[in-house]
Amino acid sequence: RPRNVEISTGGAIAVNTVRAIANVVLSGGSIDVGALRAGVTAGLTATGLVAVDSLSTGNAATVNAGSANIGTASTGVFTSTTTGQFDITSLTTSSEGGNDDVIVTAGGAINFGAIDGSRIVRLNGASINGGTVIAAAALDLDAGSVSLTRAESANGFITIDSTTGGVSVDELVAATFGITVNSAGAFGSNSIEAGGSFALTAATDAALGVANAGNA
Repeated sequence: RPRNVEISTGGAIAVNTVRAIANVVLSGGSIDVGALRAGVTAGLTATGLVAVDSLSTGNAATVNAGSANIGTASTGVFTSTTTGQFDITSLTTSSEGGNDDVIVTAGGAINFGAIDGSRIVRLNGASINGGTVIAAAALDLDAGSVSLTRAESANGFITIDSTTGGVSVDELVAATFGITVNSAGAFGSNSIEAGGSFALTAATDAALGVANAGNA
């Protein structure tokens, strides 16, 4: 029998804790949740802000909102689409098969502390600002500007494109394959380690510490 939590309103939804063995589906003008745990999936849809302090799902989690502010999240496939800003403190995707992508598309800035994806990580926003982003497979970053502490792919290519500003990544690591960066402004990195080739195009200046291709 179904063991879901389904809430739909024309206004705000505020819940301290919501848990379901199967699915959690919330839809409203705005959503404010302390802790959400779904044994299978979670779907959060709001015209305004989706705010969740703690998010845990056995499989996929989906956010569609005006903006999002999430604390810690541990999910399967994580997909978010916001017309405005997307903020998350930490996100980890994992499943038995280890094939859980992270796809975040934001009309505003994407801000995060740490993202660790078990397959592809793809971020597309007005700007990307964060600490560490790790992908088991391909890592694709596309934004007006990019500023990160560390970007890493264990077994995929890294592609970074900025459309209006610069790209700054303190540590850039593709353990197996290559790295391609196209910056509409300057580029800066202290350490670049590519298992394959490293290719950089910058509209203005480039400042690099170490650039190593092919694990030389």
